[in-house]
Amino acid sequence: MSVEPQSKKGYYLQGVTQRLYQVLPKKFHDHMDAWMTEITPVTGAKSYGSGGMTLYWMKYTAVFDFERFPFTEFDPQVLFANVMAWLYDHDLYRDDHGLDAPTFDNEAETDRTSTVSIEIEFIEPVDIVLDPQGVIDYMGQKWTLAPHKEWAAEHGDIAVGSH
Repeated sequence: MSVEPQSKKGYYLQGVTQRLYQVLPKKFHDHMDAWMTEITPVTGAKSYGSGGMTLYWMKYTAVFDFERFPFTEFDPQVLFANVMAWLYDHDLYRDDHGLDAPTFDNEAETDRTSTVSIEIEFIEPVDIVLDPQGVIDYMGQKWTLAPHKEWAAEHGDIAVGSH
């Protein structure tokens, strides 16, 4: 999974939006609106010891709305299937946090168009890193919104002994 800068929070919303733009013919892009609603901070600060940490988690509902969606030209099920495929490939936190399944709605407007709505509950970490120029004051230090670097051991030694 590639991680967007934290200054563009809502990278899951952005990821699904990008996928839908890839799938939809360009002439339908103006029919789609996307936004966040029900934004709730969830406590759970965790230091990673690398000058970075998760300060909290952001839980929200991503809403995708298509007015005058030409369902006779483009099957809404293709949108729904792509959303589910994107979630399976990219949403790392859904199962751990018991998030609800997405909801899909397709309501006819005319015999050729419908209003299509997709709502997806997400939770994402809000990460900060030490930065002398940062605008976040926490624990007597300056921080900035950014993904932290995770350190992983490249090798290790195991010593076994008896007393």
